[in-house]
Amino acid sequence: GPLAIHAAKVWTRDQAALCLREPFRSALETGGVEIPLEPGRYFLGRKAPAFLPLGAVVATCNVVDCFETFPGPPGLDHVEEMFGDWGPGRWAWLLADVRPLAEPAPLAGAQGLFQIRSTAGGGFERAGGRWDR
Repeated sequence: GPLAIHAAKVWTRDQAALCLREPFRSALETGGVEIPLEPGRYFLGRKAPAFLPLGAVVATCNVVDCFETFPGPPGLDHVEEMFGDWGPGRWAWLLADVRPLAEPAPLAGAQGLFQIRSTAGGGFERAGGRWDR
């Protein structure tokens, strides 16, 4: 079914540093993100690097499958494995029709899944509570 992909509101130094390491840096650059060469330009306490949006819907997609991650989904190469936590007790979603938004749509998020709806102005708003199993 349909899903909106929401960027978290906060950022850590470790997350910012991860953007400079391979294969993450190449993936961001392939996606059109220009990463500054000097890490000090965006390691401002717990603030996000200026090149990534926070607290906003950044894409929409369709979830077409869900599966347990351990011992690991078949067919992943070494690089794909680096982008996930494939340990016991975790789940992965197979996404299709991923569509980045032209501009991030600000939205107060929450951990887990929550319902949203489109607004007349092209943005999103919360529509009810969290989804709990």
